[in-house]
Amino acid sequence: MVFRFRREAIPRRGGPAEGMDLGTRSLVFGAVALAGSWIAVFNIVAFVAALWAIGFGMLVLWPTGWIPTQEPNTRRAVAGIVLGVLAIVVFAVTAYGFLR
Repeated sequence: MVFRFRREAIPRRGGPAEGMDLGTRSLVFGAVALAGSWIAVFNIVAFVAALWAIGFGMLVLWPTGWIPTQEPNTRRAVAGIVLGVLAIVVFAVTAYGFLR
């Protein structure tokens, strides 16, 4: 049996974000934002995540061509935008409720 270092024994993957296009990132940020917008202090972080979800989704739908190296998933981008908008609405309602 040949001894190998751990980094040589395990095949390497491309990286943490390889294969995740902007549409998928938009969906993930939107889902995290919607889930976290109900929590009292975490909703501020969720508000920022919702803005990122909307931003990534708009970058996918914007007709530029310089952003993706692969074909982005527009369905996930639209879902991420919708979840981001819903998270902002929930953030506004809960923030108003906490301030009242």
